[in-house]
Amino acid sequence: MRYRTGMLALLCIALVVTASAFTFFMIFPAHASNSDTIGNAVNTQQLNNTVMSEVKITHNRKTTAPFHISTQNATVTPTATAITLPYNNIGTVMDQGTTSATANTNFDGAHNGYSQNALIKSGLFSGTSWFGNSNYYQEVMVNGTPFDWPNVAYGAPDNIASAGQVIALPATANAPSLGFLGAATGGIASGTATITYTDGSTQTFTLSFDDWTLGGGNAKLSSFDRIATAMTYRDRQGGVIQSVKTYIFYTSVNLQTSKTVQSITLPNKSSLHIFSIGFGQSSYYNPYSNTGISDDANTHAANLDGSGNSYSMQELSHYILPGDTINYQGTQLYWPNVLGGSPDNITADGQKVTFDASYASGKTKIGFVGTASGGPGCGTVNVLLGDNTTYGYGLCWSDWTLGGGKQYPLNTDTYFLGFPDRNTASGSKQVVKTYLFYSEIILPKNETVSAITLPTSTHAPNATTPGGQWHIFALGLGSGDYTMNVGSTADSSTHIFGNFDGAYNSYSTNAMQKAGVVPVSLPTSQTGVNNLLNKLTFNGVTFYWDQNASVLPDNMSLVPDGSQQKISLNNPIPDEDSGTIPVNPVSNATKLAFLGSSTNGSSSNSFIILFSDGSSQDVTVSFSDWCASSPSFNNQIALSMPYRNTPTGSQTRTNHLYYAEVTLQAPLHPGAVPVSLVRTANPGSGIMHIFSIGLK
Repeated sequence: MRYRTGMLALLCIALVVTASAFTFFMIFPAHASNSDTIGNAVNTQQLNNTVMSEVKITHNRKTTAPFHISTQNATVTPTATAITLPYNNIGTVMDQGTTSATANTNFDGAHNGYSQNALIKSGLFSGTSWFGNSNYYQEVMVNGTPFDWPNVAYGAPDNIASAGQVIALPATANAPSLGFLGAATGGIASGTATITYTDGSTQTFTLSFDDWTLGGGNAKLSSFDRIATAMTYRDRQGGVIQSVKTYIFYTSVNLQTSKTVQSITLPNKSSLHIFSIGFGQSSYYNPYSNTGISDDANTHAANLDGSGNSYSMQELSHYILPGDTINYQGTQLYWPNVLGGSPDNITADGQKVTFDASYASGKTKIGFVGTASGGPGCGTVNVLLGDNTTYGYGLCWSDWTLGGGKQYPLNTDTYFLGFPDRNTASGSKQVVKTYLFYSEIILPKNETVSAITLPTSTHAPNATTPGGQWHIFALGLGSGDYTMNVGSTADSSTHIFGNFDGAYNSYSTNAMQKAGVVPVSLPTSQTGVNNLLNKLTFNGVTFYWDQNASVLPDNMSLVPDGSQQKISLNNPIPDEDSGTIPVNPVSNATKLAFLGSSTNGSSSNSFIILFSDGSSQDVTVSFSDWCASSPSFNNQIALSMPYRNTPTGSQTRTNHLYYAEVTLQAPLHPGAVPVSLVRTANPGSGIMHIFSIGLK
């Protein structure tokens, strides 16, 4: 990487631009390389484990996301109707060595069964069996029909071997269809089923499923079936793995919509197995316009990039399962509750996302998990606020392979998950690293979001030429102080996701520790969960901030766009996933101290300190550039490091973290404490970064 010489080099200035409210700023383009050494340096498993250790995941509890996505006035909020089934066959077993418990599986009459390990890697699980929590239900949408996967104890019956059972169905008016998840054994199985309506009328139809192995791989999928999920192996008695592809199929029957279903009588065909039954949704609109995730046993079912390539469900499910709620840096993200091979991401085409008012109340940011295919892509997201004003926010996504490992990520993205390879349409794996990124929009102070509208097209960064296709997998609202700035990286890690200054340079975590930073682990409000923090005591103030493991945000970046960013000062022991700046509480404090620096030159910001008694105080906080030869604004050097990290390694360049403080006014009422800090103005081009705040 080349660096400017002269005056700019003395300040580590990079011509940084970001996407934020009120204005569409230019975006630093993804740097290109003639080799793939950039991507080769990324250890995705290590980074994934780091990210997952910092987030809180709630497995599917049959909760509907508190927003809906629509076009043409259609919504994505189906109403599921629970259907209880009389299971009489044990069709699943855990792989040998997974558990000491036993399951007398006999799905096919020869004591073979589906592998529960393979099923959960495909996105299907029993909460009772796997997590010991019957509240964890796995509800998935298949072809617009919600299905409950059997939630039973390990070794209990989990499917129906059809034998003429009469199953009472919840009264559901105007349902367009009745869907089934299941499979047959010993070849294709068919039989006559009868639907009885509440008016006494009946409807007969042929219920059929393909063989669960498709004849050991020798048969083709029948027209009446659709593959719901696929696994690369099955288990024999005792959980012994056998390399035979197995499938769960979806089939359905159209109902008489003017009537209400009362029951269904199954065929008398024991080789016909049913795991779940669900009603199709008459008002359901599928918001997902692209299928980007496939099962390793059915790779051609997805096509993220237009060339038949896709993410692997089996790799993704190590970290996230369909329907999960993910709390990432204080933002609730709702992962699609669909299986591999089903549409699972939004390709921006003018869709409108409307948020429930109660959910949006108090939220300060909109978070997204996504990527782009065919190169990076940028577009404008229009945000409708509660006062009916609309702002355009620029949002960009890096290419899902980072240009085949030859590009750096855009400075508007942070790492979310990465994978060592991708699935191809031919059924093989291609060794090229793929990524999912996180991006967010910070809302104006005291404003509530009502809805957002996605762009209808994208453009390349800093250009008017067409850009890569967006793929948004998850979104949600949240709150927290950290903006998406990764300010420090470890010397031993890849540095391409560190981007403190907009030019992919960052503080060295190792150098900071040699200069006096101490890594500590403090308890949180969650029993048994500790918060991994950095600790520095300077000038009588103890500062704490998050250990970011080279990929997570670790500071609040105050971008020069005029927005009134707000910092909470009431976080003595923050939760691991809160995304807030820790503030060490001190009684009768007289000073408010800051640990930080500036990039792109020095920076001064005007703030209002709000106290618990309702009073306020106007102050100015200033920081010198992180590479300034000497501090200004009466800053004190809290840490001085001889080198920083760049995308290609360490670089000798002295850099600093500074200490600044303001004197607190006497509050109106004794005992009143500062509770928040609101930025009101930034007259310069420098970008202020606050790592921590303390009282003394």
